[in-house]
Amino acid sequence: MLDAADVEKIAAAGGRLIVAPNMDAAVIGIPHHTLGEEPAAIVHLAPGHHASEAELRAWVGERLAAFKVPVAIRFHPETLPRNANGKILKRELKALFADRS
Repeated sequence: MLDAADVEKIAAAGGRLIVAPNMDAAVIGIPHHTLGEEPAAIVHLAPGHHASEAELRAWVGERLAAFKVPVAIRFHPETLPRNANGKILKRELKALFADRS
């Protein structure tokens, strides 16, 4: 079973590529015609940090099972949207993957 928290924790561990200490990343499920859903990630990089989708997928792929590696990564220019409790609003982020539905 895919646990988004696993992927988010692994992505956060790549501090050289991703926001530190408060890494902003979320993993959501996007539609897949056979599997139902597959993982996709939204990442906000810290100012001055750069990474490509391929670099992040490779880095996560070295640390997680292949089926947990996001099939797509979108970079968000701002910190990810959150509710009053600080929880990431993943429903809003799904719109970033509208081209894949």
